[in-house]
Amino acid sequence: MFNVYAHRYGFRNPYFTQFCDGRTVTCQGMSQWGTVYLANQGYSAIRILRYYYPDDLMLTQTDNIAGITSSFPGESLRLGSEGADVRRIQNDLNRIRANYPLIPAIWNADGVFGLETQNAVMTFQRIFNLPANGVVNQATWNKISSIFTAVSRIAELNGEGIRYTIGQTPPNVTLSMGSKGQYVLEMQFLMNIIAAFHPSVPFVIKDGTFGESDRRAVTEFQREFNLPVTGNVGPITWNKLYAVYRGIRENVQIPE
Repeated sequence: MFNVYAHRYGFRNPYFTQFCDGRTVTCQGMSQWGTVYLANQGYSAIRILRYYYPDDLMLTQTDNIAGITSSFPGESLRLGSEGADVRRIQNDLNRIRANYPLIPAIWNADGVFGLETQNAVMTFQRIFNLPANGVVNQATWNKISSIFTAVSRIAELNGEGIRYTIGQTPPNVTLSMGSKGQYVLEMQFLMNIIAAFHPSVPFVIKDGTFGESDRRAVTEFQREFNLPVTGNVGPITWNKLYAVYRGIRENVQIPE
C-alpha cells in the first residue's frame, strides 16, 4: 500500500489520517489497537478507516510520490552523531531557516553533528519552547518534522481548500456543538493550520461536523489568544482565526 493514499470523495488532496497506538499515546485519529478490535469484528480496511475518519473517505493509487519523511530513529542525535538521520535534520533546519532566520545556517550539511548543527538545534528549541539542550530527542525530532512540513508542504495549504476559499471577511455565523457544513469545514481547516504553529491548539478531524474534539480545540485557541472561553465560534473567535491565519500566511509565505 506504499502508493495508496486516503482522500475524501471529490477531493484530490490526501486526507490527514493522524494515528497513534491508542495505549501509550492517544490522539484524535485512528488507534492502532482500536483497529485490531475492529478487524476482529470483521471490519474491512476501508470500513475501519471510515470508522475513524469521514464516511466518504476513499483509497486511491498514485505514482506521484515525493517528500517521504522518516520517523524518529529511536536514538537521540547529539554532538558527534553521524549518518543519514543527522543529514536529514540538517537539511530540514536549513529549510526551516528560510522562514525562521534566527536559526543559524548549517553550511556543511554532511551528516556529522557538529557545533553548527548543535547551535541550530538549540535555537530551534528556544523558538518552539523546547528544552534548549542541543539534543534531537523524540520531541525535538517530531517538532522539526512538523515545522518542516508546515513551511514546505503546508505551503500547499490550498490543499483541502479546493472546495472553499478563505476570503477577507469572516463568516457571519456562530458554530457550536452539532453544527455542520461548509463553515465548520472552514473553521477546521483554519484550526489545523494554526495548530501546526501553536502546540497548545490540538488538531481536529476535517469532517464538517462540530464535535467534542472541535469544541476542545476552539476552547484551547480561545485560551491561547485571550478570548472569551466559550467553546463556540462566534464573531470574536472568527475574527481572531482569520487574523492568526493571515499572520501565518505572511510569515510562512503561503501562496494563494
